[in-house]
Amino acid sequence: MLPGITQLYVFGITALLLSFLGVYGASKEKKWALTVFASGMTLIGLILFVETMTAIPGRKEAVDLMRQEHLAMLPLSQAQDSSKAELSNIQANLDCCGVENGYEDWGYDIPESCVCSEDSTNECVPAPMNSSLSVATTGEHIKIHKQPCLPILIILVKMVIDIILAVLMVLTLIWIVSAVLSIAILCQLKQKVEVPPVAYSAEAKSGNYTTLRDASENA
Repeated sequence: MLPGITQLYVFGITALLLSFLGVYGASKEKKWALTVFASGMTLIGLILFVETMTAIPGRKEAVDLMRQEHLAMLPLSQAQDSSKAELSNIQANLDCCGVENGYEDWGYDIPESCVCSEDSTNECVPAPMNSSLSVATTGEHIKIHKQPCLPILIILVKMVIDIILAVLMVLTLIWIVSAVLSIAILCQLKQKVEVPPVAYSAEAKSGNYTTLRDASENA
């Protein structure tokens, strides 16, 4: 994750500096500032576009990798303690139990993280009679989550990746539009403004002119 976070910081700082430069160039009509702004925005937009196109095929690869990592935990009775602790944390937060086949993946030793609470949103079923959670201290059957965790995780991972791709696409569009606007401003600045010539007359300065009067005033 560290390279990705570093890359985000670099993009953010670069975009901020370019934004200040673009505002300065537009307000002061500085062509060099607008040129640097347009070039930088175009370059960043192209990089984001390439990153987005590269990340689209990686969506399926990320999901497949996560599926393989979780299926490698099976059977859970032989899984490492760290893997069991990680899965128990997932079960407690996502209201699920097991990896692929539900609570059956745990065999007889079903953890308490599979137990349904009052706020559980997914379907709950009674714990198997031969499991360690079959009967509660009150004599009532304990209900556990029926849905396995892997399908829920896949949905969440796909949703996160789709959100990231959407953000990248929006940022790419913003960068490209900013570059186009700066180029338009540069084109406006390059257009010559025709100013009518002003002729200087010494007679006008000395006040050499005649006052016009109405003929009735001379009568």
